[in-house]
Amino acid sequence: MRPQGTLSVYGGEEVSSEDNFPLLFLSPHPDDLALSVGGTLIRLSRAGMKLRAITFFTESLFSPYLKVGDISRTRKEEDSLYFRSLGIEYLQLNLPDTSLRYPDNLLGKGIHEEEHLVSQAMELLSKERPKAVFSPLAIGNHLDHRIVKKAALLSFPSSKLVFYEDLPYASRVNHSGPEGALRCEVDVTDVIDDRERLLTIYRSQIGEEEMELVRRYLFKGTSFVEVLWVYDPSICAELKFPKLI
Repeated sequence: MRPQGTLSVYGGEEVSSEDNFPLLFLSPHPDDLALSVGGTLIRLSRAGMKLRAITFFTESLFSPYLKVGDISRTRKEEDSLYFRSLGIEYLQLNLPDTSLRYPDNLLGKGIHEEEHLVSQAMELLSKERPKAVFSPLAIGNHLDHRIVKKAALLSFPSSKLVFYEDLPYASRVNHSGPEGALRCEVDVTDVIDDRERLLTIYRSQIGEEEMELVRRYLFKGTSFVEVLWVYDPSICAELKFPKLI
């Protein structure tokens, strides 16, 4: 069975999920990739890498800054504009986020990953043949992030997985990478201004407070750094992100 919900795609034409792209980025919600790996996306896009992004939970009632209007539509439009600005192919699955499924428990605390949603995500991912898959670590334990992470873990070998730190959650809680994974640091100092400019596209979700929180977290003494976790160090080397810890 095909995952429920329609697909929105870059360019306005439906793109088959059987089309193969070397690098696949998984985003639980609109804004998660921009917040967490925006600098990485900019660097890879400018290097001419083929990128595809999938945003899973785009139906929502949550917006800290949009008080009137269609929240789901606005968030999807913001997401579309972001990926169009970088020339990235994208899919949007119209799955309901926790604000619709559990309005009194936005993070989904204490709730096990819903298997029907994991299965829908896996069905879509089974058609992908990427060289590497960028998945959230699910720092902060948000249910939607855990669902996407679980689908990635069950769909791809660990050698293809690249985990990113979920921001802004990573700035608020202690965390570590997956057991046995290597830390890969991506220096995004040279694109930090563009990273922040593109973040402002998500006006319904991101304000000055979130911008400053993320900026402080990314600053590591003398440079701005995004952290990835990999099992296969050759991925970082191939992407010219050679700093492994």
